[in-house]
Amino acid sequence: MANRKLKIIYRSNSHAPLWLVADKSGSWQKNGLDVDTSPQLIREKAVESLKNGHVDLISGNHHNLYVRNAKNGEDFVHLAQAANNWTENKLVVSPGIGSVQELRGKKIVADKLTSHAGLNIWLFLKQEGLDVDRGDVELIEMLGSSEERWKRVVDGEFAGTFVTIPHDTRAAKAGAHVITVRAMPMVRGVT
Repeated sequence: MANRKLKIIYRSNSHAPLWLVADKSGSWQKNGLDVDTSPQLIREKAVESLKNGHVDLISGNHHNLYVRNAKNGEDFVHLAQAANNWTENKLVVSPGIGSVQELRGKKIVADKLTSHAGLNIWLFLKQEGLDVDRGDVELIEMLGSSEERWKRVVDGEFAGTFVTIPHDTRAAKAGAHVITVRAMPMVRGVT
């Protein structure tokens, strides 16, 4: 009996490890699946591609599906994971900074500010009494890797950056001071 073929697209490169590990470990084949994660969307948005049957699953596409369900009654099946905490709660700081409050008046570097990660940092700082919009701290966008950001903190260019594990350990080994800040409930990777 032939394996069931599935076409999957993922909306973020951060999802790639899941799909790659599942493929390389043989998980798909063991469960009777033949998974293709390389469908090309030409002039077709992801949701339309799903509705038209050109793909079977979209990884990391949930907000606009909720809206489409509420506005148009379009029903989609959502597969969820149990993670519900913000995971970039490791704060790499320059020497002399011992708390989030000591970032007042300083520059914090983050990846894309309008992404989930950037908006989570904005929200966390606001909840801690450091309002980016009032100028309590300056949030600087620097697209690239976590390593590039924490190295620039170590070099003294920025006062801090938020990272996930294992970047906190790597930064600490390079001499950076790392503060684990409180967990913040956050819907994460739900579809």
